[in-house]
Amino acid sequence: GRYGDALELIMGGLPLPDSVCRVCDRPCEAACVRAGVDEPVAISDLKRFVMDWAGIQDEFPYRPEVGPANGMSVAVVGAGPAGLAASHELAMRGYQVRLYDSNDEPRGLLRAGIPDYRLPPEMLERDIQRILDLGVRFKGGRRLGADLSLSELLEANDAVLVAIGAGKEITLNLPGDGPEVVSSLSFLDHDSYPSDDGGP
Repeated sequence: GRYGDALELIMGGLPLPDSVCRVCDRPCEAACVRAGVDEPVAISDLKRFVMDWAGIQDEFPYRPEVGPANGMSVAVVGAGPAGLAASHELAMRGYQVRLYDSNDEPRGLLRAGIPDYRLPPEMLERDIQRILDLGVRFKGGRRLGADLSLSELLEANDAVLVAIGAGKEITLNLPGDGPEVVSSLSFLDHDSYPSDDGGP
């Protein structure tokens, strides 16, 4: 029943808790020592329960202790899970964070590569908004090497973190004149491959 304490423990070590508790394949549960006694601790389900409980409160019942501003700024390029997590950690340590992405909104493969039934968009949005609320400034529609240069970022910031992710997919390169082959990430990306009815 100590849901507030559980929330503090979860939020203290997990920048994207609403997303992770829905998409993690739970490798720790397979290795849990409790399995030798009765059954593994269902840690992912427990985290999801606490995050769902927190989400229905009148006010989110956890306020992180952000470190004092240290006067330094960091540019983070890539607003997928790695860039979002890094932005969270940097902001918590008092850095001014500017988060860049080629998309108009932070998302990365969390949004483009995971279907809605597994990770509902509103859960991902809750995680992202908590990070932005730490003072992280997001600048979308900027692509490194196109309209954003590394030298420009280095000149304007104390450090740059490039977290552009692993979004390159493997293709089959099948010969012949068969039907159109759609790559897995293109198929899952709601914005680039709409369904027949025009919806995601």
